[in-house]
Amino acid sequence: MSDKEQLELNPYEFLTALVVDDHQPMATTIKSMLITLGFKRVSIAPNGIEALKIIRGHNCDLIISDWNMPQMNGLQLLQAIRESSATAKIPFMMLTANIDPGDVKQAISSGVSEYLLKPFKLNTLKNKVRRAFSSPIPKKSIHEASTTADPHETKNALRSILIVDDEPNNITVLQSY
Repeated sequence: MSDKEQLELNPYEFLTALVVDDHQPMATTIKSMLITLGFKRVSIAPNGIEALKIIRGHNCDLIISDWNMPQMNGLQLLQAIRESSATAKIPFMMLTANIDPGDVKQAISSGVSEYLLKPFKLNTLKNKVRRAFSSPIPKKSIHEASTTADPHETKNALRSILIVDDEPNNITVLQSY
C-alpha cells in the first residue's frame, strides 16, 4: 500500500489532538473516540490554562474544548488560541450543550471551527473533525463584512438561505444569524 493510500485510510495518523474538559469521564471518552478515528496522540487538559501549557510544550493539530470550565473557559481559550500567531490556525471545536444563539454567535465571531453539541455519537464527531480540518478558521461573519464593505457590494453579497433540519434547536440557532 502506498503512503498516499495509507493517508487516505487514516488522515489523522500523524496528528495530535488536545481535549479540554473538566469532566474527566467526558474527556476520557472523547480521547478514546479520537484514538478510534486514528489520531496518533491525544492529550487531556482540565481547563484552558492547562491547555495553553500543553500547547506551548507540544505540537497540537486539533483542539476540542468544553465551554464551561473553571479558571479559563472554552471561549476564553478559543480567543487566546486565535490571538497567538503560533496557534491561530489550529482547528478548534467547541463542545457544549449550550445552544444560546448569543453564545453561538460569540463562538463563531471568535473563530470556532466547529460547534459540537452534547450528546453526540462517534459518527457525528468524525464528521465534525473532518469539517474542522477542511475549513479550520471561519470567514468573517456577514455582520463584520457589512461594516467594512461598500454598501452596494454588501447588498449584492447577501443571499437567502433555506434551513432544513430535523432538530428544532439547530433551526433556532441558525435562524438567529
